[in-house]
Amino acid sequence: MTINNESCRERESDVPDCSTNIDLEVISALHLPKPNRNERGEIIDPYVRVRLYEDNKVTQSIKTSTVIDNGFYPVWNHSVQFTCQNPDFSYFLFEVYDEDTLTADDFIGQFAIFVSNMQEGYAWIPLFDKHGRRLHYAMVFLKVHIDKQCNF
Repeated sequence: MTINNESCRERESDVPDCSTNIDLEVISALHLPKPNRNERGEIIDPYVRVRLYEDNKVTQSIKTSTVIDNGFYPVWNHSVQFTCQNPDFSYFLFEVYDEDTLTADDFIGQFAIFVSNMQEGYAWIPLFDKHGRRLHYAMVFLKVHIDKQCNF
């Protein structure tokens, strides 16, 4: 039995070229702790960094504005659109930091989710520390709209 390379190329061209557009709005957060779970110290100045990983490489990244002195209920209302070529093998990493002017920014928490697992609508995403432990009551509020587009 012989395989005809031309017929294989024709079949590959029959597969639609699809991409997924994700409109993401980072709205706010709730109960963000101080770095390293400290009880004392200054009030944090939080911002969110969102990264889209495709094939284990960052393909797109955004950073919200910094909200000064508000770890209890910071509001960003930051909208952005991401384009993803392969949602089954791509994921978002949401990271919250405390901005510092004289030292490196402090890591607060993170959350990761595969693009294929995201659903449209509003969602509170939980945050986890650098050891993978849940930061109780610490969450980021998002709005997600997903639009899959295919060229045939």
